[in-house]
Amino acid sequence: MTLLDIPVRNRPVYLQTDAGRVVMMVRGEPFTIYSYGPGSNPGVSALFAADSRQVAGRPAGMAAVTVGHEEVNGVSYLHDSARGGIIEHRELTVRRGLYSVGFVHRLVWRDGHGNPVMADARRVRVTAGPCDGGILDIALRLTPLIRGGVHFGATAHDLLRIHLASSLSAPQMSQMRNEHGHCGTEEVDGRISRWVSVDGVIRGETVGIVVLDHPRNPFHPTTWRADFEGTLSPSPILWAGVDETLTKTIVIRYRIITHCGYVEAGWSHARFQEYADEPCNNEFGDRE
Repeated sequence: MTLLDIPVRNRPVYLQTDAGRVVMMVRGEPFTIYSYGPGSNPGVSALFAADSRQVAGRPAGMAAVTVGHEEVNGVSYLHDSARGGIIEHRELTVRRGLYSVGFVHRLVWRDGHGNPVMADARRVRVTAGPCDGGILDIALRLTPLIRGGVHFGATAHDLLRIHLASSLSAPQMSQMRNEHGHCGTEEVDGRISRWVSVDGVIRGETVGIVVLDHPRNPFHPTTWRADFEGTLSPSPILWAGVDETLTKTIVIRYRIITHCGYVEAGWSHARFQEYADEPCNNEFGDRE
């Protein structure tokens, strides 16, 4: 029996492509949608827990997970910026397997004059997770393309931004915590942790996400930025109090896990250890 012989509803994971987007499913249900069409910076437009409960992204058009920065050599690379550069799609290669699906997306950051500033390779991988959840792995490789490097200014959030659904960002309806037991947006904001979790109730069911900072990342364990508008961001540069100039290639990795039901801190600790123990071998599909 081959992969094509197994009905979609019976596969642990499934991937399908459409014009300018990649839809990835877990256990026959939508898990995440990655959009890269013209006119917007590529990113995850929606992220779901089981039974299509949306845990990140909002109906008004706010994406679920974005990659960008407000201050790169004086230029903003955010999807809603009127004064910015663009993150340009170059090539997207998908991979379909029985137990994991994903893609490698190659892009170029260009300034307001169209000049290339930085090469961007993203490896996105989806697998089924515990507690009826899904696992979204994001590895980001950035390479400066200009002499003197690429300068990142200190801004409110860093490269990766997770925009929580309203049910997970309202204090009276949700709980955010880190590995040290700090609970609530104000307590998590500005503190160092290997992971941050958010739980809430959506359509009568407790669901949540856990965001893991990979131990090989620069500045690990990172400091986090969290605000009452529902943005969660691992932000080491901001809280280090310094600007950062990138003169050589760096790779940054994060894992986002959705789950159903309430989970204890020990569950998140165990998921981090699993993540830390996994190998990182040629994840961008480069020729050896």
